[in-house]
Amino acid sequence: MKLLRNTLVILPGGRDGSSVFVRDPESRELYSFGQGEAYLLDALRRPYEDSTVVSDYTVRFGEGFTTADLHAFIAKLDAWGLLTHVEATLPSGAQSTLGVTPETDTSPPSSAGGEQGNERGHRDGDEPKNSYKNHWSLFYPEPLLDRLVAWFGFGRHFVSLLPLLFVLAVIGSVIKRHLLMVDLRVISINLNLLEHVLFTLFTTNLATQLLKGAVARHFTLATPSFGLSLIFGLLPRFNVRIEVPPETPKRARLWVAGAPVIARLILFPLGFTLWLATRTQGTALPFFGLALALISMISLLFVINPLMGNAGYRFLSDYYDNPRLREKAFRALRYRFSPPPGVVAQYVEDSRPLRVYALASIAFSVALIGFITIAAAAWLEFNYGGLGVAVTLLLLLYLWVRFRERISPKGHRRPTSPSKHEEPSHNAARPLASGAQAGGPSLLQRVRYMPWGRYGMLCLLTGALFLPYRYESGGAAQVVPMKEQEIYAEHPGLIEHVYYDGGEWVEWGTVIARMTSVKQRRDVAVTEAQIQKKQEELQVLLTTPTPQELALAEEALRKAQVQLKYSSARAERQKKLYESQSVSFETLQNALERMDVDYQEVREKEASLAMIRSRVNPHQIEALKAELKALSNDLVYFKELLRRTELTMPFDGTITTMHLKNRENKYLGDGELFAKVEDSSRATIEIEIPEADIDVISAGNRVRLKLVAFPNQVFEGQVSSIYPSSTQVSYGVVVKVTSVMDNRAGLLKSGMTGYAKVDGREMFVAEAFSRALTRFFQVEVWSWLP
Repeated sequence: MKLLRNTLVILPGGRDGSSVFVRDPESRELYSFGQGEAYLLDALRRPYEDSTVVSDYTVRFGEGFTTADLHAFIAKLDAWGLLTHVEATLPSGAQSTLGVTPETDTSPPSSAGGEQGNERGHRDGDEPKNSYKNHWSLFYPEPLLDRLVAWFGFGRHFVSLLPLLFVLAVIGSVIKRHLLMVDLRVISINLNLLEHVLFTLFTTNLATQLLKGAVARHFTLATPSFGLSLIFGLLPRFNVRIEVPPETPKRARLWVAGAPVIARLILFPLGFTLWLATRTQGTALPFFGLALALISMISLLFVINPLMGNAGYRFLSDYYDNPRLREKAFRALRYRFSPPPGVVAQYVEDSRPLRVYALASIAFSVALIGFITIAAAAWLEFNYGGLGVAVTLLLLLYLWVRFRERISPKGHRRPTSPSKHEEPSHNAARPLASGAQAGGPSLLQRVRYMPWGRYGMLCLLTGALFLPYRYESGGAAQVVPMKEQEIYAEHPGLIEHVYYDGGEWVEWGTVIARMTSVKQRRDVAVTEAQIQKKQEELQVLLTTPTPQELALAEEALRKAQVQLKYSSARAERQKKLYESQSVSFETLQNALERMDVDYQEVREKEASLAMIRSRVNPHQIEALKAELKALSNDLVYFKELLRRTELTMPFDGTITTMHLKNRENKYLGDGELFAKVEDSSRATIEIEIPEADIDVISAGNRVRLKLVAFPNQVFEGQVSSIYPSSTQVSYGVVVKVTSVMDNRAGLLKSGMTGYAKVDGREMFVAEAFSRALTRFFQVEVWSWLP
């Protein structure tokens, strides 16, 4: 029997790894083989039967491959010196050269996939089906894993306690659910997408891979590489490569398949205990523990799901010794609607449970992918606006380009004569060890290399870290009214009329309700009458004496003064005549007498005029004016009391107290509340910004708000003010930021809650997404230092 030489070096070819290059170290020749030919090369590396190889090839590629075609292919390889003659026969009852029955193996051959033996044993419980295809080896892990087994191998005796610990942790989380929700809110605010990916990578994922590798080494399985792979070409994940030969005991395969589940059964109680024990210390440890427990619980639900190709499915498949269960189910569903060729039909297992399983797997995958896509698109759009939409479109385009070859049907051609090529420069890699020795690695190894496209993507991602980015912070938001007031009854009384029932928009000064005002109206009327009386009295005083009396007295005085003037002149002339002895003394005496009489008359008229003018005392007028002023003040007071029996709108706004009409004819005590009103044309939004982000927030920055009541609508505004002091809340320290938003549509109701994003300052992308990590080292780690 002629088999493939064990000194040949197999190199992957093509972007999808479906073709291979075979290098002959002796002749230094390089040969290129297609996908079907690579499958035949894999069959020729160990003893085989012609009929088995032909049937396997027909089942896999659906073509009429014959024994003559196989012999022609073998003859060509032999002519090129790629085969060697060995004495080997198949043991009785052997199934196939690949260790699986023909109807169960529909995956690419190990020469294309780079795996050995039973391919299911090479796949990580957390990774997709072809996770090793993009495996970037970091180091050889067996010494580390052997040491972990030596140190912690005793832990396998306590595995039976894990379900109990898990249940206790679940019960504890239910009891402490209120505290959990508070701290989860803190984590959601302070942990962005990049930090979430890195946290998951270095906690749950790393612990799972180390445990899985340690379990494999405990059963002496080879672990040739520990490295990184990109899920969907985007998300980095650690994985350990495990070689599981076909003869591996079932118990070992079950332990390896169940290692991801065991890891999460350990991490969830551990994280919950850490959170519970350190929550009162005020450090970051409780949040670390809670995040670890949460991620472990969520990932556990996916890992144990048999509808996905994860640990739960592989454990179930290994437990029932039914490999390729998903492939069988999908084939049974496909051939239910499209009957296979006769040569293939004999290998197809058709049963209703398989078809139901296939339908359930498809439905679950479609629902999960749809939900993740919609949620991611909505999250990106809300947090990053137009940039988020662009990122979503680019991601969809990238995923379509990356997986278009997997989702599109491929045609397979029959194997033709392989072609010989000169060795290309990019494949000048160091050959891996051949696998002719018993228990050694597989002959068909894969040389890992990074295409230039990946280098380009890495450069683009690195450059993107230094693009300008507008940092955003956010926090819980609550709607409070721009202006709010309460209307009270200032004096006890009955409510006579109520004109509004509540909830209406009312203009300033509009009467809402009237109270009884009999006493107030009486007080106003009495005071007005008193004022009228005092005004009349004042008018009497101000008009006494009358102008006529005063004019008559003034005229009489002027007449007496004129008479005195003439009598004085006559007396002066008589005096001179008497001195010249022209008149007698008696005549002089009569003239002087007349002058004295006129003088007394003037004095009398002056006294009479003074008496008329001083008939009213000025102090009486001033006193009367003071009384009038007091009465006027009383009138203003009583009128104000009367006005306040009308309960009016203090500003343009909305009456927030409902069913006011039910209070009509009811008694209100002194100072009792009647209704609440608020100005709802604008609303103030109070946003709780974490204290760590307040340094990037300033007045005038844009604010975007989403309310629980309106999750599909975004309200926009600007930062109006920042509180001068911080506030201690249940989940940390926050600084409140206010924003005034237009509310003429009336959608923003007082007391509504939601979440708001506030634009911060511009910075590099790398700085924006590493603030929390940097702050951890600058504050938390610094506090640990002496």
